[in-house]
Amino acid sequence: GFMHFGNLLVSTTPKGELLVRIDPAQTAAALSRDGASPAMMGAREMTGYVAVGPDGTRSVADLRDWIAYALKHVKTLPPK
Repeated sequence: GFMHFGNLLVSTTPKGELLVRIDPAQTAAALSRDGASPAMMGAREMTGYVAVGPDGTRSVADLRDWIAYALKHVKTLPPK
């Protein structure tokens, strides 16, 4: 995974999806984006994260956009 001042920004899931940190208050907006689905840990939905499949990361620009989306929220978090 990639961190920003000790906070997870993005990573990958065991299925190879992009795991993106989001503002929990913006979950509906994040899930409306191409390729996004709830991030799951077993049967539990991970609050504050979405999983992004291949449809959401078709290009380098798509990947950069997701990273920027995560960074916008993670920059508001205190360093760890």
